[in-house]
Amino acid sequence: MKTKFFALILIFLQSAGLYAVSINQLEQYFENEQYEDLRREVRRVPNEIKDDPAVLYFLAFTSNAPDSALPLYQRIAENFPSSKYADRALYRLGQYNFFTGNYTQARHSFARLLRGYSKSYLKDDAQYLYCQCILAQGKEDSAKVFLKAFVQNVRRSPYVDS
Repeated sequence: MKTKFFALILIFLQSAGLYAVSINQLEQYFENEQYEDLRREVRRVPNEIKDDPAVLYFLAFTSNAPDSALPLYQRIAENFPSSKYADRALYRLGQYNFFTGNYTQARHSFARLLRGYSKSYLKDDAQYLYCQCILAQGKEDSAKVFLKAFVQNVRRSPYVDS
């Protein structure tokens, strides 16, 4: 009986907009790859925490339009460099620029990640894509040097074989 009563109150609070999702809950959705729940709930966060780097990252991550996600990733990278999502934001910026052919800007994002976040799990992928940017810019000799260093320094990456 108590659980039904509690569930009814929770449903009422949610429908009235009085129950706000917490950043911890959003992070749980993200870590558990519950992206639809994340997409739905991140848009319901209270205004007081909309400028939190985690909220900004989740808004960008769940966005369907890269054009609306990019400014959010840039805000995280520029305004919250010590956030646990800053390296991910830089990586996303680098990816976007790489796939749109803006190799100079992509290299800049990947280089910032490599310099500022040496313990990031994205470091190896960023280094590889950095090398690919150099190659795409037609700088074959430089690309060979960077790729050789990549292969020597990063033995666990799946990119080493390619």
